[in-house]
This record gives sequence, C-alpha cells and structure tokens, in this order.
Amino acid sequence: MENWNAGQAPDTKPGPYYVTAQKAGGTAYWLMRGPFTGHAEALGVVRETMNKACELDARAHWMEWGTARMKDGSTEAGKLNSYFEVKS
Repeated sequence: MENWNAGQAPDTKPGPYYVTAQKAGGTAYWLMRGPFTGHAEALGVVRETMNKACELDARAHWMEWGTARMKDGSTEAGKLNSYFEVKS
C-alpha cells in the first residue's frame, strides 16, 4: 500500500529529517524514525513506521504522523530506529 503522502513534493533543503508522531491536536511531538539526509526518504517510510508503532502500541493509530526537518547537526535517534535499518 502506498503512503497517503505519496503526492507530496519533498522539501529540497538538506536534512536531517525525521518521521514524527504527535497526539491529535497536541503541541508535543516525538521523533520516531531517522535522521534521514533527505525529505523524500523520510516521506517514503511514514506508513511503515506508523504501522510498526501501531503493532507495538495500538494507541499509535490515533496519533498524527508526518515528517519534520530539524536543525543542522541533529543526530538524535528516532524512537523506532531499532526496528528498521536506518541509513543516514
């Protein structure tokens, strides 16, 4: 199944980019996977990251999923990186 954001044009600015999750309507968010050097790579793994999170905790289904670019030099590991081979 294709990501629901497949038609989204990737940001062309250099990364680091992450797959993110936040509670609906919330202001806090979590870096779930990354960092990735390009936005297209992060966009391409949103659905599989969300699916893994839902498999681990059904409450993840109710979160808002997307991507974010962090300040240059960010090396924080995504919370679900250990479930995937992450290439940064």
